[in-house]
Amino acid sequence: MRLLITAGPTREPIDPVRFLSNRSSGRMGYALAEAAHIAGHEVLLISGPVTIPAPSGVQLISVETAREMFDAVRTHLPGCHAAIFSAAVADYRPAQVIAQKIKKSADTLTLQLERTDDILGSVRSQFAFTGFLVGFAAETENLIAHAQDKLQRKGCDLIIANDVSQSGIGFDSLENEVTLCLPGGQTMPLPRQSKTSLAHELIQFISSSLPFVASAKNGHPASSIKPPVNELLATATEAAHAAGKMIKEHFGSDLTVNEMQRHDIKLELDVRSQQLITDMILARFPDHAILGEEGGETGGNGDVEWIVDPIDGTVNYFFSIPHFCVSIAARKRESKELLIGVIFDPMQNETWTVIRGEKAQLNGKPIAVSDRAAMSEAVVTVGFSKSKEALDLGFERYKRIAYEVRKTRMLGSAALAMAYIATGRLDAYVEEQISLWDIAAGQLMVEMGGGKVTLKPSTTKPGTMFICASNGKLPIEEYL
Repeated sequence: MRLLITAGPTREPIDPVRFLSNRSSGRMGYALAEAAHIAGHEVLLISGPVTIPAPSGVQLISVETAREMFDAVRTHLPGCHAAIFSAAVADYRPAQVIAQKIKKSADTLTLQLERTDDILGSVRSQFAFTGFLVGFAAETENLIAHAQDKLQRKGCDLIIANDVSQSGIGFDSLENEVTLCLPGGQTMPLPRQSKTSLAHELIQFISSSLPFVASAKNGHPASSIKPPVNELLATATEAAHAAGKMIKEHFGSDLTVNEMQRHDIKLELDVRSQQLITDMILARFPDHAILGEEGGETGGNGDVEWIVDPIDGTVNYFFSIPHFCVSIAARKRESKELLIGVIFDPMQNETWTVIRGEKAQLNGKPIAVSDRAAMSEAVVTVGFSKSKEALDLGFERYKRIAYEVRKTRMLGSAALAMAYIATGRLDAYVEEQISLWDIAAGQLMVEMGGGKVTLKPSTTKPGTMFICASNGKLPIEEYL
């Protein structure tokens, strides 16, 4: 999806040193741009003057006045599938800009103001935009009534309304609380949360709404708007972020243990995270199947199967060790070919994404495996599994490897080990006994990053696998 977003305030000059503006920081619009990019969309950000850095991976067009923003939107809107107008555009500007600095003289000063261009109101009427149109309504009273009125007058598909009279949200804040206003009088309140978290929820909602709206307006199927694989990646990313936010909020708190095993722990929060991811995926793709660590296989019998690890590194999480993640992959149901993968580390705010046939990315930037080819230069992680037989095999393998490499590490999260290999932080990962949900997303990342993954049935537990993942350059197989 190609998405246009406006953000920040505008400045309307009075004289060479003064201007009219407002308190908008641009944080909400910038968070939306970053969330959309992470979800795999092409983003054009048109921004007024702000003091925050632009998100990586988006095209930024900087403007100052309402007229400049109007012109930029008119120029760049064609070809976009959706547009989000979060900028706080000045409603009025001085009718005349004074050429020299106004000197303080009389006790009062009168400025004559004139209306600025109505950017959102021009999108349908003047620019003939037929995509999904989103506006913001920052109000101090009668929030829903004003937002619904704006929705109708501007021809929007969605208005995001927030009460800026409340302290701690909206302007000058890192948090926001909004209500989604839809045609037909429907409303959907979203609770107070960080603007970053809210942005991911909004992008998910817009992404899921777009194909149906655009198809009805333009007379062509949703698949012609964006490739289905991008929809899979966007959904996986948004679900991973939502689950990651939830488990991060509970990190370090008292946790309900469903099952305490000899070498493993099952938490009630694992189940909740799995259910959250499942609900988000099936809301978008009701016929898809989901294979998860918690609860087995659910969903329909469509041609896509999702593979979910709701908390990879549960033992780390339980003991408040901040090394765990959410891992989500999707594959073709019949051929088992992996299509996309997402791994999200909520503690480090790192998101790995990959599409088959494309470079893996970390927070929107391409990544690749390391070039280290000598064992003496390598950093290798060896996993120790959950049975005596697997542990014994692991100990022997560890001795053979540890004598040869620069360093070994035991990290406790298979998915992050794979992501670290794809990023070049680690050079290899070996474990005797793992499950598909542990490594599905990571496998595609390593392979698309230029590495190699070897899987074969485990000799210690039926239904699990032995794995050796590497940068493809180390002679690690000789030590297995």
